[in-house]
Amino acid sequence: MSDFRDAGQAVNESRQFFMEDAGIHRIRYHLLRLGAIGPLGEQEVDELGEFVRLVFLGDGAAADVAAKIAGRPDASPLAVAIVSVVPDTADSGSPAVDPKDVLTSAIAGAYLCTGDLSGVDRSLVAPLGAVAGATAALLRPILTESMSEVALEDYLRMQD
Repeated sequence: MSDFRDAGQAVNESRQFFMEDAGIHRIRYHLLRLGAIGPLGEQEVDELGEFVRLVFLGDGAAADVAAKIAGRPDASPLAVAIVSVVPDTADSGSPAVDPKDVLTSAIAGAYLCTGDLSGVDRSLVAPLGAVAGATAALLRPILTESMSEVALEDYLRMQD
């Protein structure tokens, strides 16, 4: 089991892979990279590509694609994680967050599996990274709003 002392290095490695793929300017290459690590099959890359396209177009059919992916017994945990976090944003109760931001944050978070976290199963790191990325996208506006309601020195004070 990792003690996460190498977490900073793993994040930097993930960032490098993400930047490389972003330079190609196609979502497909992000999904292919994640598939090359192991958590996504070829069919899931194509299905997730369609899901991403529909989310970006604001097409309600994205929910149907998500249900199809999540409903398959052989679906990978990463594919299920990615499609599961996006529809839930509508009922999050938080300040408005664009589903596209949640989706891209989930994909970016999954890149953590491309870094070298010693002693950690990459196939689990990817879906957990996706969930963490989506969570961060949803919670950041709440944190920003909370911080703006008081002086920064008050917010940062550790005493009650």
